[in-house]
Amino acid sequence: MNKDEKFYSLLSKLQTLNLRQETYPLLEEESLPDELYQELKDAEIVASKIDVDKHRWYETSVTVYKIYGRFLGVRSISNLYSESSDYEDICWTHWFAEMEAVQSVSYVVKK
Repeated sequence: MNKDEKFYSLLSKLQTLNLRQETYPLLEEESLPDELYQELKDAEIVASKIDVDKHRWYETSVTVYKIYGRFLGVRSISNLYSESSDYEDICWTHWFAEMEAVQSVSYVVKK
C-alpha cells in the first residue's frame, strides 16, 4: 500500500469510528483502538489550536498532524471553562478531515 492509500485508509477508519472525546490530546484517548494508536503515535504535530471555536463552557480547535506525507486535521475540545465539567460531560465526538497547507502573506513595519 502506498502512502496515499495508507493515509486515506487511516482517515476513513477514524471518520467511521465516531470517537467520543474523553481526554485531550487525541493520543491519550483510551477508547482509540490500538491499531490506530500505533499508526498515529509517530505523526508529527505541525499546528495546534487553530480555527478556535468558543462556546459557553468549552472551546474546540483543530490540531494538524503530518502523517504519510499528508495533513490530518482533528477537531477536539481544547479548553474547558467550567471547573465542574470534564470532557465526558460535553459529549463531543472527534472530527477528522484531510487538511491542506495554505500560505499567507503578512506585512510588518520596516525598522
